[in-house]
Amino acid sequence: MLNAVLVDPATGRVAATYPALPGDPGASAPFALPASQVAAVAGSEHPAPPGVTLAQLRSYWGARGVEPALLADLEGIDLAGAVVTPA
Repeated sequence: MLNAVLVDPATGRVAATYPALPGDPGASAPFALPASQVAAVAGSEHPAPPGVTLAQLRSYWGARGVEPALLADLEGIDLAGAVVTPA
């Protein structure tokens, strides 16, 4: 279960996630869990948002080696707790 995904606008590729995926470079706890292990999702299709700010994400990703240029103009889209799943 990911709360945030950083996409590199130059490549369209995922540059970082929050929480980290186990095995990713620089990854440390907290780690993403399968949705089935997240109680808030198991009981609701629209769980409360995680409450992580852009400033917290910038700090988290910066501490894990994400290029400062990717974090300089960080913008967010707040899905307000909506669960997005692949079709």
